[in-house]
Amino acid sequence: MFFIMELTILICVHSKDRLKDALLKAALNNLLIQTYQDFSVVIVYDECWGWTREKVFEPIIKLMRDHCFCVVHKEEKTGLADAKNFGLQWVETEWVGFLDADDEYTPDKLEKQVNFLKEHKEVDILSTHYWWRDIVSLDIIGNYKVSPLRNSCFQTDQYITHEEIVKRLPEENVLCHGSIMMRTSIFDKLKYDNSKEWLGKEDWKLWLDCMKAGYKFYQIPERLYVYTRNPNPVR
Repeated sequence: MFFIMELTILICVHSKDRLKDALLKAALNNLLIQTYQDFSVVIVYDECWGWTREKVFEPIIKLMRDHCFCVVHKEEKTGLADAKNFGLQWVETEWVGFLDADDEYTPDKLEKQVNFLKEHKEVDILSTHYWWRDIVSLDIIGNYKVSPLRNSCFQTDQYITHEEIVKRLPEENVLCHGSIMMRTSIFDKLKYDNSKEWLGKEDWKLWLDCMKAGYKFYQIPERLYVYTRNPNPVR
């Protein structure tokens, strides 16, 4: 049977300075070099300063003219969970992927996930392992330098299968949120939890809810996501 991959990338942005704008610009440019390009983009503009629109969104939207590109405004910041739930209202494709606004994909990340899902239709939530890096220098106009990529705390042969993932999830979040690609229909039943109890761990709570609901996980045993350790995250 012919398989049509409908995919939207959701990015939530809370940018208040030039460093965050520079990281966001790099994240958006990273989408342009993906080896798989059949996707839409929804950006939640979550109480950003005016410079972000003029210097980041408008130029990138022109470059991404071949994509369906939607920017929705959330005037008051009320947390990452609320921003993601808000943005999901504009996702109309079968699958949704996530990109934190200060992170990046490897160039083949989307292609590898799409190809995997074509062959494994039983999977509902697909993760990948990740690299991490630090911002090591910054100048007054927002130019920055990052450290070399470093391995995450997990080896790439850990937490691959559904059974391995759900066995460990109640004790530790073994999935990188930004690397996730999942069925949008899951959000017909579940949402991100915005309670204080799960502040900063909204994704972990969602995976636990998905596990209880019987959705199937898998993790590609490769590092395909680049996580930026930043004391003031963009999202």
